[in-house]
Amino acid sequence: MGKFTLGMLLLGCFSSHALELSEPLFGIVVTEHNERFLKLRNHSSDSLHLDIYGQNIKLAPKSGSLIDCQAFAELEIKFVESETVFFSVPCSSLVVFNEGFELDVY
Repeated sequence: MGKFTLGMLLLGCFSSHALELSEPLFGIVVTEHNERFLKLRNHSSDSLHLDIYGQNIKLAPKSGSLIDCQAFAELEIKFVESETVFFSVPCSSLVVFNEGFELDVY
């Protein structure tokens, strides 16, 4: 097997570890990784107050959090300000609230 072919196979293996999932809400990007942690990053200019199975998490603007979620395969992320806005992600995910994200609460 040539060096080029081997290099392409290795590149394919490494690139498959980070899988971009669907955008659950406008301004939120979810990427799956291979660690047993949920990573949250708030790039928006607003503070976020989240509820993940009873654990309240406050994310200041331009901050992040790391959550050990080895007991769960998927996590449901709820916004405390809204009883109806929530989404589910695999435990091994990076959830990024982009700069333009705004939670519309009616």
